[in-house]
Amino acid sequence: MEVVIGPLLALIIGIKYSDIKSKRNLKELEALKAEMNSRVEMIETNVDKVDKEILKKTLQVVLPIAQATERLQNAVGVK
Repeated sequence: MEVVIGPLLALIIGIKYSDIKSKRNLKELEALKAEMNSRVEMIETNVDKVDKEILKKTLQVVLPIAQATERLQNAVGVK
C-alpha cells in the first residue's frame, strides 16, 4: 500500500507546487508587462515632445539663413 501512496502523494505535491510557481510567475510577468507599457507610453510622449522642439529649433536656425540668402540675392540682382 505504501508503494502506491508515497509516489502518488509526491506526484500530487509536485503538481500543486508547479501550479503555484507558474501562477506566481504569471503575476510577475503581468506586472512587468504593465510597467513596460507605461514606460513605452512615457517614451512615446517624450519623443513627440522632442520632435516638436527640434522642428521649432530648426526653423529658428534656417529662417534667418533663408532671409539672409534672399537679401543677398536681391542685393546682387539674381532674383
